[in-house]
Amino acid sequence: MSKNHSGGYSPLLLKYLRKYQEDPTSTVFAPLAESYRKAGLIDEAIQICKEGLAYHPRFASGKVALARCYFDQEKFGLVKKLLSDIVIDYPENLVAKKLYAESAFHEGNYPEAKTAFQQLLHLDPENQEALGFLKQTDAALKKGGNIQPPPPPKNPSRAPLQAPPIPKKSEIPRSFATHTMVDILIEQNLREKAKETLQQILVFNPNDALAKNKLLQLESSIEKPDSSDKIAKLQDLLQRFQKIRTGITDV
Repeated sequence: MSKNHSGGYSPLLLKYLRKYQEDPTSTVFAPLAESYRKAGLIDEAIQICKEGLAYHPRFASGKVALARCYFDQEKFGLVKKLLSDIVIDYPENLVAKKLYAESAFHEGNYPEAKTAFQQLLHLDPENQEALGFLKQTDAALKKGGNIQPPPPPKNPSRAPLQAPPIPKKSEIPRSFATHTMVDILIEQNLREKAKETLQQILVFNPNDALAKNKLLQLESSIEKPDSSDKIAKLQDLLQRFQKIRTGITDV
């Protein structure tokens, strides 16, 4: 990636990219992936979506971002599979409904497309694009559905948009931000939270030797409290006992 991050790049994209670099586990992956998609970097956008959804498997905006990438690749079956639960669980998500309906249309599944467009128009009756698709769908059904669906139109706004490539691991290690968080959590004595974070690192990178070593040390310290803590507690108890004895002697 070029060192001159500002040259030719959208300020909003750079904002998302910085947040993603700081914490690859955040939900900012969805708008970042959309920025890459608009720039025509579909494969990179898909990679970002998949990594983000691994942390947030039920994040609707993340699924929609990935579905848009598959739609651009004309993988309409994957779009429908990805959005099948979203259109039911989040009926107000018009973007998901539109993507699902158009995917069914371009797939040539006109009965499913008609139902999907009708559901979309029930929520958004002034949607002229959906009305146009519904007319085409009805026309296809009248001819027995034996019409080759047209391919989706290409987005002409993509050409001038640019986006930097995803940072390489050598530039921004995936686990760097997470290991940093682990160190902060340990310093704050939030050991159980640090343990959970290390376990999450190992889910995505089972060969992370640093994470394994930290986890072993952490589990040992949790199971066997530090001896200095024991000594401090014993000294405190001894001081209390001596005060009690002094009080009894004075009486």
